[in-house]
Amino acid sequence: MRPIKKGARVCEYDGPRMSKAAADDRYEGRFVTYLFACTGNEVIDGFGTAMFLNHCCAKSVDDF
Repeated sequence: MRPIKKGARVCEYDGPRMSKAAADDRYEGRFVTYLFACTGNEVIDGFGTAMFLNHCCAKSVDDF
């Protein structure tokens, strides 16, 4: 396994963008969601590979 260089892009949240209200409707009653705040009322559905990043108490990657 190789170390990841600081500043390297490792993954991208590339799921559909939707309003917070649409996301609430889509995931109503679900225990786990992976929604990434994007702009004022918009979120990215991060369900997929990216959902496994930063899945710990200590932050392991930065988002931008």
